[in-house]
Amino acid sequence: MIAEIIGGNIFYKASTGDWIANIKAIGNEVLIEFNSNTGNLEMSSGNNYDNLVNFIDEVKADAISRGVNWSGN
Repeated sequence: MIAEIIGGNIFYKASTGDWIANIKAIGNEVLIEFNSNTGNLEMSSGNNYDNLVNFIDEVKADAISRGVNWSGN
């Protein structure tokens, strides 16, 4: 996974290259977006969804270590 911080945003790219995530601070809230890097969420293989599950775990762990309140409280 590659993480890049620009301003108050954290941008992630999965090491598999098929998923990206953006974490943005908006006032007192945090917006977390997961998107397909291939431009389509319909995949012919379940591997892309397995990769997404693993990517979410990686992003969550990294974001929490950077002080992002993942629970939304």
